[in-house]
Amino acid sequence: MKQTTGCFDYRNVRYRYRAWVPENMPSVHDSSCRFDMSPMVLVHGFSQSSETWQRVAPLFARTRPVYALDLVGHGGSQAPHEVMPYLLARQAEALLAFVHFVRENAASVMGAQVQKAGAQTAGVQTAGEQNDIAPKAIVVGYSLGGRVVVQAACASPEGFQREIAAVILESAGLGLVADQDVLDATKKDQACARRLRESGLVAFMNWWERQPVFATQADLDEEVRSNLRADRLANDEEALARTFEHAGQHCMPRRAEVVDAAKTAVSAGVFAAYITGQRDKKYRLLARLIRSNTQLVDVTCEIVPGVGHNVHLEDPDAFVDAVERALA
Repeated sequence: MKQTTGCFDYRNVRYRYRAWVPENMPSVHDSSCRFDMSPMVLVHGFSQSSETWQRVAPLFARTRPVYALDLVGHGGSQAPHEVMPYLLARQAEALLAFVHFVRENAASVMGAQVQKAGAQTAGVQTAGEQNDIAPKAIVVGYSLGGRVVVQAACASPEGFQREIAAVILESAGLGLVADQDVLDATKKDQACARRLRESGLVAFMNWWERQPVFATQADLDEEVRSNLRADRLANDEEALARTFEHAGQHCMPRRAEVVDAAKTAVSAGVFAAYITGQRDKKYRLLARLIRSNTQLVDVTCEIVPGVGHNVHLEDPDAFVDAVERALA
């Protein structure tokens, strides 16, 4: 397994990404899953980075190239002073551009491996090789990352369908319903931004990590908790404040619009799944609402036992198994 890092530029902002590529890419004739040849894009949550996927990416990369993006103002990506790059709509645009970049990059890697193995002379080609682009991607979005994915589906349905074959949302919101919900979320996000600026990053994270949604992370082993803490503290506090202001829950499309976008994507052939932890009360309820919504009958849902909000961090093997079951 080879892990590399690279940079991707979009609208004068430089983004960092990590990539995990299997040493021997399976051919179309070896594929046991309809998505095995599709590159996978992982999108992290608030105050995290591509580092959060270190325990699951190599497992996914046994059968496909995997790429993890650092969102703007997070990890190794730039934290620009301008507001525009932090807007949820702009982040969604950047994600779709990155997915296209990944497909081109993956095609290059896959083609090189085929050529090295001499498969071309044997008449074996990888999917998408003739067009110099890999098959459509699988996109996995956790929390804030899922919010960006949802925005992309709502704002650019044609571009979304052109680039993406499957979407896995992990503990992500699906938009607010009532005006009062939006007002309450706006006040909450603005208060978080203000707390960041007034108290500083360390004090904010001391408070943030005590939120009920993260209570189950106390069960993580010391090394994982330490790495998560370091990942959070490596970010820029002003960039995180702007993320609350311009890409918080209050910035999402309304629930009805999200449901319509999901129906449109699924009817166009995009596979969709939702995964959360059984100990996450809020998002467990949301998963059950998806299951009971007659308009979302084609969206696969799984509630993973014994874990909370961040399934891929709390139980990497269970998360990978859940994703692979959904994609099978």
